[in-house]
Amino acid sequence: LVVPPEADILLFRLVPPHLALRPPASESPRPVNEAREAELDLVQQRVQEGLKQRGLAFVSRTSLVDPRVDRGGKCTVFLRAVINAQSTEADALAVLRELKLTYSQLKSGAGHATDLGEVAAPSGH
Repeated sequence: LVVPPEADILLFRLVPPHLALRPPASESPRPVNEAREAELDLVQQRVQEGLKQRGLAFVSRTSLVDPRVDRGGKCTVFLRAVINAQSTEADALAVLRELKLTYSQLKSGAGHATDLGEVAAPSGH
């Protein structure tokens, strides 16, 4: 999660293992690696488009200022609004599995996560 959930809206990022960071030692904002952030933004864009093309689940994406980092710019995140009162934890986990599976399929088709741009063109939010 990028920020704590409010109402029924979750804002989060898919972070591949090679882009994961260790937890910060303090609550202070951490410096930003712009190349890492750009790659993470690209991953979110390509995975959202790939997920939409597969048609098995849907998440929106948006941009926001990440309060966890010392950065003036925005980051791309997934937005999942849960509006069905009968939605379960299993439903949410199924969406997360689909996101990871879509990433894996795009990565294996492109050869490397930074090549995801060759697999699926970005679309609007």
